[in-house]
Amino acid sequence: MFKGNPSLAVGLFVSVALLTLASFAMWLAGTKGNEPMAEYSLLFERDISGLSLGGPVYFMGVSVGSVSSMELITGNPVKVRVDIKVLASTPVDSGTYASLVAQGITGVNVINIAAVPGEHSPLPPTKGSQLPTIPVRETGLSAMLAQAPVTVAKLNEVLDQINLLLGSDNRQSIAASLQHIESLVEAVAADRQTWSELPTDLKQMVGNANRLVNDLNQVVTGLQPDLSATLAHTRQTAANAEQITARLDQLLSDNQSELEHFIDNGLGQAPDMIFELRSSLRDLQKLLRQLQEDPSQLIHRPPNDALEVNP
Repeated sequence: MFKGNPSLAVGLFVSVALLTLASFAMWLAGTKGNEPMAEYSLLFERDISGLSLGGPVYFMGVSVGSVSSMELITGNPVKVRVDIKVLASTPVDSGTYASLVAQGITGVNVINIAAVPGEHSPLPPTKGSQLPTIPVRETGLSAMLAQAPVTVAKLNEVLDQINLLLGSDNRQSIAASLQHIESLVEAVAADRQTWSELPTDLKQMVGNANRLVNDLNQVVTGLQPDLSATLAHTRQTAANAEQITARLDQLLSDNQSELEHFIDNGLGQAPDMIFELRSSLRDLQKLLRQLQEDPSQLIHRPPNDALEVNP
């Protein structure tokens, strides 16, 4: 049908393609263009080169919106505020964070939103800002590059310490220490026989200790019957003493009135008894002295008026 007019065929094909594309665009606008949007702010404290107005915003890799504005905020430090518009159905809460992600090797950056696992409260309003602010985190290569200055500074510090350690004075000290270690190794090598005998000596010491422990066990085992008997006698003695104490208490309780009478009356006669005893002792002492001077008085004592006759 179109053999005689090929231009008509090409024009018809292009028209159908444009109509299909327009229909698809209208369908896409009809499905997403009417969905409500939500606005948030992001605050970056670093260079955001590669990010542009209208750039895509992803939530865990899914396109949910675009960048609506970018503004420089002077201060110390200088910050960049980036406002984004995303679908209102995007799950943004207090556990949500945003990061700047590079796409490929072209240098183009996009905003990616992610969330910490778990249940979180709604994102609170930000003081001094009209829009809620999603916190920004450095992730992936960006985090590594952000930490690069700190890492380089620490590496420089380590290199400085190494330079100090390997200075001329320290090198001499290290060389002297190595010489001392070498001398010690040579001394140990020269006295190999002593070191070889050390395990044998240790083994002998352990054997002596084991024998001593066995001897102590035998002594304790032999003393156990005597110790048991001694403890039994001690317990019996304590029981007997307790019984005697109980009997004395009972005896004192039963004879309390007699003891009180003795204390009141008997002790009052003690001075007279002591006086008579002392008098009897003096008489006895006098008699003993007389017998020592004249023992014959035990056999015969002449009367006082006897007459002696001389032979």
